[in-house]
Amino acid sequence: MLADVYQRWESTAQTWVQMKEDLEQNIKESQRLREHEEAKTKEEIQRLSEAILQLELQVSKKQEKKSFCRWF
Repeated sequence: MLADVYQRWESTAQTWVQMKEDLEQNIKESQRLREHEEAKTKEEIQRLSEAILQLELQVSKKQEKKSFCRWF
């Protein structure tokens, strides 16, 4: 009877160890994916910021041309 209790305890302990390892692996994978997504988001923000700046420059140049043309 004591051997049965010990065997069940050992089995439960092994199950918990495996579950802990699985959770740790899932956490690591989630962190890796989150970091990857954050990097992609930063790159996209940088790209869009540069595109906005270029558009602002184009608009500014067009406004300068219109202002210049009004003088004549």
